[in-house]
Amino acid sequence: MVFVIAIVISVLGSLPPGMINLSVLHHRLQYSLFQAVWMAAGAAIVEVIQVIVIVWLASRWHVADVKNWFDIAALLVLGGLGVYYWFLPTKASFNENEPEVGRGSSFAKGALISMANVMVYPFWLFYSLLLTRHGYMSAAWTDTLLFALGVGVGTWLVLWWYGKMSGWLLIKIPSFARYANRVIAVSFFVLALLQYIEMQS
Repeated sequence: MVFVIAIVISVLGSLPPGMINLSVLHHRLQYSLFQAVWMAAGAAIVEVIQVIVIVWLASRWHVADVKNWFDIAALLVLGGLGVYYWFLPTKASFNENEPEVGRGSSFAKGALISMANVMVYPFWLFYSLLLTRHGYMSAAWTDTLLFALGVGVGTWLVLWWYGKMSGWLLIKIPSFARYANRVIAVSFFVLALLQYIEMQS
C-alpha cells in the first residue's frame, strides 16, 4: 500500500514544471530519448537515497525547523539555473547522426541535478510524517524502502514522460529547439519568483 501511495504522491509532485523535469526536457532536446531516460534514472535513484535519509530524519526533525533554510537554497538554485539556461548556447535542432554523449554522462547529470534539488527534503519530510501519523506507514525499514522505491518509480515515470513530450515538440514544432533555452530559463525565473513570493507569505 505504501509503495502505491508513494508512486501517486511522486507523480503528482513531479508533474508541475520544476528543476529536474525541465532539465530532462532540455537534455532530450540536445540528445536522444535514450539519453533522457538515463538522465531520468540518475535523478530517480538519487531521490530514492534522499527519501531514505529523509524518512530516517523524520523522527528527529520538524518541517518548520528546516524549511526556511531549504527555501533560501531553492531560491538560489532556481535563479542560478535560470541564468545558466539563458546564456547557454542554442542548438538549432537535434541531429540523429550526431554522436551521443555517454549514458554515464547523462546518468551523472541527472544525479547531480537531483542532488541540487533541495526542496525534495521538506516535501518528503512532510509527507513521510503525514503518512506515519495516519498509520499508512510504519517506522519499519521495509516500509521505508517500499516508500523510497515508490518515490523513485513515480519520479522516473514523470521524467520519462517529459522526455517523450520534448521529442513530440521537436516533431510538431521543429523550431522549438532554437528557443528552448530561453523558454526553460524563463520557466526557472518564474519558479524562483514563485518561491520568493511563498517565502514572503
